[in-house]
Amino acid sequence: IVDIRKFMDDAYNRIFPPVDFAAEFQVYDELKDSTETFVMSFEGGRWFYEDPADVETATKIKCKLSDFSSLMMGSAEFGGLARLGVMETNNPGRTRLLDYLLHAEQKPFTNTDY
Repeated sequence: IVDIRKFMDDAYNRIFPPVDFAAEFQVYDELKDSTETFVMSFEGGRWFYEDPADVETATKIKCKLSDFSSLMMGSAEFGGLARLGVMETNNPGRTRLLDYLLHAEQKPFTNTDY
C-alpha cells in the first residue's frame, strides 16, 4: 500500500462487522523513513480514516508499512502479527476484536508471472 488514506477510501465499500471501534495506527514507512499516524474507525459496518486530533481512542498500534499492507491485503491476521510482536499495541485486550474486524474473507491473488 503506497497511500493508506487512498487505499481505505478506495475500499470504502468493504463491509465490516457491525461494531463501533477506533484504533490509532502509527505506521512507519521504511522507504520514506517517515511515520503516518491516523485513526482507523469502524462505525455502521464501514471504516474511516480519521485525524487523531479528532477522535479519542484508547487503543494504539505501531507497525511497519510492509506489515500493515500484509494485514490489509489479507495475507496475515492481526492476532498472529501481534503475537509475533510485529504489531505493537498498548491494549492487548483488543487483539481479538481487531482480528475480527480486519479479517479478510478472500486472500489476495495475482495472475502475474514472476
